[in-house]
Amino acid sequence: MQSLNVVLSLLIALGLDFVKDNHPEWEMQSYGMMFVLAGTSGLIGSSILASTPEPKKILPRENLFVMLRRPLKDPNFRRLLVFNSAWCLR
Repeated sequence: MQSLNVVLSLLIALGLDFVKDNHPEWEMQSYGMMFVLAGTSGLIGSSILASTPEPKKILPRENLFVMLRRPLKDPNFRRLLVFNSAWCLR
């Protein structure tokens, strides 16, 4: 997917350079069309993502506080919390 982004970005850049060199009067309209197309594709992508069904979540019948304490028993997770706290204080 990322390679598609790179290819499309290069094609758009080359197209805009072509318009700028050969038809400078269409330069601003080209940028405007680029933003309209990007916004439209973003809205279409968002609507497709919104229609994706979510998997059903099965919640265990366990005490909430027991579930919240379970990660704190892991020493690697506690080290991650210490590192993250130190990073945020920076």
